[in-house]
Amino acid sequence: MLNGYKYRLHPTSEQADFLVRTIGCARFIYNKLLEDRIAIHEEAKAETGAALALPQEARQPEPREGAAPIGQKA
Repeated sequence: MLNGYKYRLHPTSEQADFLVRTIGCARFIYNKLLEDRIAIHEEAKAETGAALALPQEARQPEPREGAAPIGQKA
């Protein structure tokens, strides 16, 4: 079963300003990356005439020497 939680914050004015700036920066970066992704898709579509299949999940990095396998503690 999935549960949802709601939290109410009462930040100081300094903390509220920090949160607004931080969320604004995250929104800007997300929108910029989305714009780049759409541009790449449109360029590929114009060049080939077909839609480009963009990866939906990031590729897992190769394990470093001496590192524990993913999902296991060292």
